[in-house]
Order: sequence, then structure tokens, then C-alpha cells
Amino acid sequence: MTWVTDKWSTHQSLLIWAVANTTGPVLELGTGGYSTPILHLLCGNKRKLVSVDNNDEYLTNFGCFISENHDIIRVSDWPQLDLLHKKWDVVFVDHAPAEDREPVLQILSVNDMCKYIVVHDTELGRYYGYDRVFPLFKYSVTCKWQPKWTTILSMDDPMIELKALLGEE
Repeated sequence: MTWVTDKWSTHQSLLIWAVANTTGPVLELGTGGYSTPILHLLCGNKRKLVSVDNNDEYLTNFGCFISENHDIIRVSDWPQLDLLHKKWDVVFVDHAPAEDREPVLQILSVNDMCKYIVVHDTELGRYYGYDRVFPLFKYSVTCKWQPKWTTILSMDDPMIELKALLGEE
């Protein structure tokens, strides 16, 4: 099955699945019009959401979502972000620059503190370093329904139900 939407929204189905199948805090690495408002609504007043970006324009645009349960913070050095060493139910990886995604995923794999890590743009494995870090995770499921792929990584959940929904098993 394939359909085409714009390239910035192709992560939504797996991101929504991950949030719907957890109850704890969510970390968004890279804000955007197709993730920040959705995560804000999905987390509501019951779950902690932290959105992080290095782009001042994006931080300004999404500042309206700051609330008791939703922090929006600026980062200057992604691999030095202290939040990568905290426990999260869902981490969404979609930040720039692209070369900072590999070290961030390396840190998340070593810490093993996340139930699900949703990673956007995974069809670009070599360019983003995904081909080197994805094998560090025990389980992965990739949605290839659209030209821009999204992958969920996990150390403890084989995501059998999700694989069945995606037609993988």
C-alpha cells in the first residue's frame, strides 16, 4: 500500500500509535507543524511533553503551546542535551542538522530509557547514520507506505501488533 502526502507529515501515523500505546512522558526532538500541535493535543493535561529545537523561529512559532505540562526549550548542542538521559515513553527524532541524529540515537540506545523512539526520514539511512545505529536496538518497525519512511525503535517491545497492522507479519 502506498499513498503520497507532503513529506513533512509522513511520521504522523506511527507517532500517534506510539503515544496512544503509552501513558508516560514524551520528548520531541525538533518541533514542527505536523508534530508539535498533535503531540500537544495527544498529551493534553495528563502527560508531560517536552519539545526541543535549535531553531529560534520554530521556538517562537510554537511558544503558544507552553503550559504546565508542555515545555518548549532551546538546545545548542543536541548530543549534550541532558534530557537524553531521562526516562521517556516516547521520543520523536526529527531534528536538524541531520548529522546530529546519529549521536542522539547512540545515546538513547546506550541509556535504554525509552519505550519507543519514533524516527523520521529513515529512507535516508546512510545520510543520517541510521544504518549504524538502528542495529543497536533490539526491535524496529518501519512504515514504508509513503516515500518518506518512519521507523519505531524499541529495546523491549517487539511491536507484533503494529507489524500486523502494517502488513509486515
